Amino acid sequence: MKKLKATNLQELAEELNAIDRKYKDNYYEPEHDPQAVYDSSELPTFGGEDPNDTLGIFSWDETHILRCADETHDGWWIDEKEKKEVR
Repeated sequence: MKKLKATNLQELAEELNAIDRKYKDNYYEPEHDPQAVYDSSELPTFGGEDPNDTLGIFSWDETHILRCADETHDGWWIDEKEKKEVR
């Protein structure tokens, strides 16, 4: 596995997107699968409390979360952390 160089959430998103772009054209061929380059279940976090619900969230910092592609997005993107009271 490749050691990621990111030191913050924005750098992590940029690095993951660069890797994914490199493999995008042949994404479904095993030798071109980005998951062979990095393990999305082992991405670093950069401080702050864990989100209340981590489903679909791969990393975070004090104010933002990192999500992965779905039907409406291409690649990795950063959203503001949702502030919810825990009851």
